[in-house]
Amino acid sequence: MTGIEEEVGLLIEKVSKTTKDNNLTIVFPYGKHPPNRFLYEKLTKLAQAAGHALLRSVFCMTPEHPRDHLPASDSRLPQPRITALEGALVADALSMPVHWYYDRLALRRDYGLLNQFVAPKNPHPDSILWRSNYEPINPDADILHDQAGYWGMPGIHYHQNLSAGENTLNFQLARMLYTQTHAAGSYNVDAWLELYVDLMRMRGWHRDTYVEEYHRNFFTKRARGAKLRACGGEDIHIGGLASVPALFAALHPTNEALIETILTHVGITHRSQDVLDAATAFTKMLLDIEAGVSLRETILKRGSAWISERKVQRWLNEPDTVVVGEHISSACYIKDAFPASLYLAWKYAHDFDAGIIANTHVGGDNCHRGAVVGSLLALQNGIPSPWLQGLRVRPQENHVDHHHKPKYPEFHSNSSSASAS
Repeated sequence: MTGIEEEVGLLIEKVSKTTKDNNLTIVFPYGKHPPNRFLYEKLTKLAQAAGHALLRSVFCMTPEHPRDHLPASDSRLPQPRITALEGALVADALSMPVHWYYDRLALRRDYGLLNQFVAPKNPHPDSILWRSNYEPINPDADILHDQAGYWGMPGIHYHQNLSAGENTLNFQLARMLYTQTHAAGSYNVDAWLELYVDLMRMRGWHRDTYVEEYHRNFFTKRARGAKLRACGGEDIHIGGLASVPALFAALHPTNEALIETILTHVGITHRSQDVLDAATAFTKMLLDIEAGVSLRETILKRGSAWISERKVQRWLNEPDTVVVGEHISSACYIKDAFPASLYLAWKYAHDFDAGIIANTHVGGDNCHRGAVVGSLLALQNGIPSPWLQGLRVRPQENHVDHHHKPKYPEFHSNSSSASAS
């Protein structure tokens, strides 16, 4: 054992006797021992041997960059891939109560500063469920189940049955995609489609009131006899990116193979070229960050079709609610939602908390933007443990067998009860 390993081993042992935090952070003073992947792996084993679930971060401080202001892109070691999925889940759960709030004054009035998970409230002032309608053409197309009665009613919150820290439907599906794919060791489009149908047809599985248009179109086509691979459509919404962090976390093929798999999966329901192009760029950003490229650098490189440094620098002088809301729409359409996500991730590149909180407060489709903002910031910076502890359900491995049939409950909940608040 080297001197630094011995030194850190003693530190871990000392910290383990005084803290219950399972996510340990190590700080090296003044860059004396520059971290590297080999050392990180050895220190991880030391931390785990001392009872810590995960060595979240290793910092290398310098006099110019004290711990509280450490530039993440310069010194953080790679986060495990599951961090990208967890970041997306956290960002979605934080935004869930104010999802599709377009009146930001109403958002502040109803919830104040959202810097922790809270449950949604009825009424929702911007809800469009009063003019939404879905009539299943036969029982096979029924995916609303006991929530159908709320469609057509004014003021109904899209996620009224969810609890604080709980995820919306698309992210619940992303968790299941991760679990199935990780357990199988590979992605199988037909196995996923079978599981997707089982889940959506299972009464009470997701408990979410709102079901996006692409789900409704898919199950209408299925009920008319279309083969599952032919049930998708030209959907142009950012919700199609919710699955990207799940497959990134579950698979470790070559970069080209991963991108191909993600495009196959996204294209099942979102065949729009704009969505597929965004999924490609998003995946490349995650791969870049994992390889050590800074978040800001990869956003400008991979996202050049959506955002530029000139725009970013100009927008930095304006409030987030002006940039996302006036310069860029806060709505769900990919041509606005993706650049809005990239802007927020670029601006808050070194601060996971500030980034997901800002995304929440600009309103609109903040939940689905969270797939991008949350995963990029998490992979760059890690996730503070209170967020993970507050998630209602965290992704777990090996809870779906190799025949890809769902088992329930499929995840371990952080709460003793999963009932709605």
